[in-house]
Amino acid sequence: MLFNIPAPGGTTAHAVGATLLAILMGPWAALIGVSVALAVQALFFGDGGLWAFGANCFTMAFVQPFVGYTVYRLCRYLWKKPKRGDVLAGAVGAYMGINAGALTVAVLLGIQPAIYHTADGKPLYFPFGLSITIPIMLAIHLLVAGVAEAVITALVVQSAEALNLPLFDTQTHSNRTASQSHSTRWILLCTLLALSPLGLIAQGSAWGEWDRDELKREITKHTGRTGLPSELEKADAHSYRGLAALQKYGGDKGTWAYIGSGFLGVGAIAGIFAMAGRRFRIRKNPSQMVTQIAPNKQTTGHLPEWLLHSSYTDRPCLPASAIRPALYLERTLQEITEAMSQIAYGQNWSELEGFLQSLNARAKLLGVVGLILLTGTTRSISTLLFLGFTTLGLAAASKIPLSILIKRSIRTVALFGAAITLPPLLLALYQHNTSGQIQAITLLLRLTVVVTLSSLIPLTTRWNDLLTGLRRLGVPRSATTLIAMSYRYLLLSLQTANEMFLARKSRVVGRDPENSGRQFVGFSTTEFFGKTLRLAEEIHQALVSRNFQGDFYQMTPMRWRVRDSIWLITVVAIIVWIRRQ
Repeated sequence: MLFNIPAPGGTTAHAVGATLLAILMGPWAALIGVSVALAVQALFFGDGGLWAFGANCFTMAFVQPFVGYTVYRLCRYLWKKPKRGDVLAGAVGAYMGINAGALTVAVLLGIQPAIYHTADGKPLYFPFGLSITIPIMLAIHLLVAGVAEAVITALVVQSAEALNLPLFDTQTHSNRTASQSHSTRWILLCTLLALSPLGLIAQGSAWGEWDRDELKREITKHTGRTGLPSELEKADAHSYRGLAALQKYGGDKGTWAYIGSGFLGVGAIAGIFAMAGRRFRIRKNPSQMVTQIAPNKQTTGHLPEWLLHSSYTDRPCLPASAIRPALYLERTLQEITEAMSQIAYGQNWSELEGFLQSLNARAKLLGVVGLILLTGTTRSISTLLFLGFTTLGLAAASKIPLSILIKRSIRTVALFGAAITLPPLLLALYQHNTSGQIQAITLLLRLTVVVTLSSLIPLTTRWNDLLTGLRRLGVPRSATTLIAMSYRYLLLSLQTANEMFLARKSRVVGRDPENSGRQFVGFSTTEFFGKTLRLAEEIHQALVSRNFQGDFYQMTPMRWRVRDSIWLITVVAIIVWIRRQ
């Protein structure tokens, strides 16, 4: 994708390989693979840009592989030829997929003048409408990029069949061993990694990624004219850059730096795929592992002999690699349920004898909310660092481990906060804007401190005490009831979802087909919605039968102590001292 053919309006045409990846590994794997490649290109090569990452993923990682793979399957069904049909179907699917992506890009660009324009109708971001973008994008992809995509896909599919490599929808492992398949895949992967940096040997900028001066030199070299055409001059004056946003963040650092960035990008992709392969590697069937462990035991059908008898002593132990790992969705639901249980039932950390645990819930809420408001209004990095260390000190005094804070708050901020602050930070680095860098760092620190302070309240306060404190502070009864019921209802819903996964796992022997997981999630979603509706009716009937009015009661009275007053006075003093700085 780094070798581009320029198209008017700042866009380019290039081969992608998304349909080829879908034919070899499936459309969902193609979606992940192309998205990773686009992210690496945007971060390490400055190609495509971060601002357009969502649009690029939608067109090249979603539309192209799914459309191309659908056309490929349809052609295979119609032609019904073992090998030649696969090659031709792959070429047609790749050709249709890349043109479908080009049409999507043309529509996304062409509607910009109609959506974003000034009062007098002048486009703000992109100057060309659908009457220009659709013919230009489709023409260059139909005649050049689509043909290249089809030829490359056909050659790779033909080579894969010649090497007896299974395609995604025709994978049969009966005619080859697992060692042969893994060795062949590693050989192909290493070959691709070795050939990837060869494109960086070419001197000059990437094709179609020229700046203003390089474009002038190319025009003078090939046409003899000096200067840019009037249309490009006008577009450049209004800073129409199309999808090429945030290019070359650090500037031109020379040939060796560019080659080094290429190796760094290739290494990043290889590392991501290596970690993904290690995490989601194909495991052997447990029944096969049992056969290898106990070869003298005879089996009846697909079940081993020890499974047909009720003797526990004859059962061989399975290695860890033979145990089917939990699905990602299942693990996520389990972790969320555990976290919700700790919050709703006041377990673990709120039972300790720490500083915040000993405070009255009302004083604790007032003090923490005051610190959060101070964090949200300050613009000083030193003040934010002071508040951050103060928060860590409160956590240590409350006997909250640092790992819990990292898991609950800092990791979340690093994931979502970095996605918000990374684009302006890179833009500030590119423009050598010190104030922009300071603002990005300030925003990230502010998010970290606010989320960490907010996490201390449920970690150090029993759920019933927290609701009672809110009610004593004047929060309306309807609001506290809504908060309480939302947490309880969400917890019961998560427990129901976990039980559905556990019921399925307890009734499945061996490995599931590759598409059974998606089918189970689809069918379970409908049943889950039905259960939640029935649960809502039962909860309402239980509240009515018990005459619940929204009040929460404690076993011990909530008393205001001297330490609560000292805590609030200290917080007010910190706020006044910082605001006077």
